[in-house]
Amino acid sequence: VINSAQENQFLANQLINQTAFIGLSDANSEGIFEWVNGEPVTYTNWYSGQPNNYNNDQDYVEMMNNGQWNDQYTNSVLEYIVEIPCMSVIQTTGPQNGSVFPIGSTDIKYTITDPCGNVEYCEFTINVESDISIECPNDVTLSCPGSGYIVNWDTPKAFSCCNQGCVEGEPIPGFVYMGNLNGSHYYCSIGQDLWPNAQAVCASNGGYLASINSAEENQFLANILVNQSAYIGLSDHIEEGIFNWTNGDDLTYTNWYPGQPNDYNNNQDYVELMSDGQWNDQYNNKPLEYIMEIPGCTQVHQISGPVSGSFFPIGSETTISYAAYDNCGNADTCSFDITIIPDLCNSGGINSMYAHIHQFGFNTINNISGNNGGYADFTSICTEISPSQSYPITLTPGFGAPGPQMAYWKIWMDWNMDGDYNDADEFMAYGAGTGTLTGFVAMPSILWNGQVDMRVAMKLGSYPTSPCESFAHGETEDYCLYVVGAGDFKDDNPDERTVGSRNDEKAQNHAVELFGSSNINNPSLDFEMFPNPASQRVNFRSEFEDNSVELTIRNSRGEIVKSISNFAINGNEISIEDLTSGIYFVTILSSDGEQKSKRLIIQ
Repeated sequence: VINSAQENQFLANQLINQTAFIGLSDANSEGIFEWVNGEPVTYTNWYSGQPNNYNNDQDYVEMMNNGQWNDQYTNSVLEYIVEIPCMSVIQTTGPQNGSVFPIGSTDIKYTITDPCGNVEYCEFTINVESDISIECPNDVTLSCPGSGYIVNWDTPKAFSCCNQGCVEGEPIPGFVYMGNLNGSHYYCSIGQDLWPNAQAVCASNGGYLASINSAEENQFLANILVNQSAYIGLSDHIEEGIFNWTNGDDLTYTNWYPGQPNDYNNNQDYVELMSDGQWNDQYNNKPLEYIMEIPGCTQVHQISGPVSGSFFPIGSETTISYAAYDNCGNADTCSFDITIIPDLCNSGGINSMYAHIHQFGFNTINNISGNNGGYADFTSICTEISPSQSYPITLTPGFGAPGPQMAYWKIWMDWNMDGDYNDADEFMAYGAGTGTLTGFVAMPSILWNGQVDMRVAMKLGSYPTSPCESFAHGETEDYCLYVVGAGDFKDDNPDERTVGSRNDEKAQNHAVELFGSSNINNPSLDFEMFPNPASQRVNFRSEFEDNSVELTIRNSRGEIVKSISNFAINGNEISIEDLTSGIYFVTILSSDGEQKSKRLIIQ
């Protein structure tokens, strides 16, 4: 007689042959299995598809050496396992060992009988308390060289033993299960319906049309839409222009398509989510798929502070709080602080009268800034970049009296967003010259999504010794980059984030050198290029004495897309009809090694 998994495994491990009879059978009544000693059947371990009473002639149960059971032919001869009771211990009340116990008190009772017929009892009580807990991220402190940071974090996780009224992704007729996020389960309807009807169906299933409170939730749903669009639970049908969620959530996040909502023809009150994640107010008589949200066992809601992805200004200390709830009425809260402290890394020129940064260009940034007194914060000017890509850069100095001098440049990028430029691969580029420097900078292969500060320092006489140097003559400017198409942070310590090497072997583990005209006595190495922007052809004009140069055009990834040797640049033209729209760099190289680059925009 086998009453537990422990007893079953013990016997299976002792089998001499492959199988042996045990004391279970349905010989008295087909399908009603009984132990020979009369004990109730409280544990079974049938092989898949068994018992099946094959040929109506299988009444007796065998145990196989893997511990599984099978009903065997009545005429089969097998080993058998004999149990001789010395003392009988039988559980008489309560769930078996290893069961899931409900919230509250459960009594467990055992009866013990010895060979002389003496009986004893023992019992105990298992108490399961209803409780919930929530874990927030650790406090975040960032040192910022600019005006502030955009900070992202993951929604806290809640843990509860409550299973009252829980919906955990069970199939619902008429719907496709989309998955779960932050304690809610989402279903997409198979058929289409009008918005009011859709909300009624959702309510009948214990849910509501989906309420979207973050970019994370919005993208999660958009990525798994079955059709191009689906209704969500937002509408202004009660009062025009006042949009509300059906479940009563506050409207803290929106992602409208440009120009929406517009209540076209005064007949658009219900909101659809499109597959690209943007929202549109749809006609009242338009049937669509719809997304149903059903709360799970636990719900997590942010109750104070800006949402993830918000901008936190320098000098701010902000508390972010979340609350968790379960269906048993339990609740818990957690909080964490985000502190943005001023960056003590001050860089710039004490005097910018003789030399300053006149223009800085990187990817789509093209900022003609002029003299800003030694330092300027342009972190409000940003451009998007992605891992393993190369982007064009231009550095143009400006000079007061006595005129052009040798300017030395360095560029840093705070890839791990820890508020300094001291980590590996954060020194990105350098160069020296009296005129514009140009080139392409390769991005590291491993980055993280978010806002990255970029520091540009230009100094007279020698290279800046560090990103925090204050020097006699020159200027520093700070900009920002938005990293997209990379990974998301999985830790709370920026110093633990290791940046991958750049994809250019020459740039790997050290900065790339930028080049330009360094010959003060040959200012004529210049050219005009028109029209710019252009679409079909580009004309060139130059006073450069050597009228035969090498001309190359590179795309925004640094790839050469056109190259012409012995090009007579003055009064000549080239066709660009074979090039797609975008930003390009045109470089001319003279026979004595001097070069000049300019940006070309092709429409």
